[in-house]
Amino acid sequence: MQEVLNNIPDGRLRAYIIWLPAIQSDDRASAEERSAEFADPRLTYFWDGGRLTGKLWQRALDIPRFAWDVYFLYGAEAHWEKEPAVPDFWMHQLDGVTTAPLLNQPEFELKVKELLGKAKSADHLKRTVKGQWSKPMVNRPSAIDHGRMTIDLFL
Repeated sequence: MQEVLNNIPDGRLRAYIIWLPAIQSDDRASAEERSAEFADPRLTYFWDGGRLTGKLWQRALDIPRFAWDVYFLYGAEAHWEKEPAVPDFWMHQLDGVTTAPLLNQPEFELKVKELLGKAKSADHLKRTVKGQWSKPMVNRPSAIDHGRMTIDLFL
């Protein structure tokens, strides 16, 4: 996603990377180390040690396995309630998942540009986060489970 952000300097674009333990070597320290490799003001990192997000997106995408190594695009109309919204477009690198294409960076970039082309100007950029996203993702499960966190992203 570094290349996508580098290739699309549009200030309306936001990226959120949620690190979670998908393989044995994945841990918070490794996630922090990898996150330090790339900084962009439009990019926010989170740690989900309980793998809650992988389970939430598994349900939202209706896929047979835990969701990780997935890449989502949400347009200006995306609205989340208690569960994540189904993305407008997504790609993945998961074995056995056939409901979306495998990650292809040029195609993903094209889709980002399409969504940005449909979006309003930066004057209409609205990002509302209810919850404490500034704190580590490790603290989010109870907020999500009890429906106290809503995220609305409008490009």
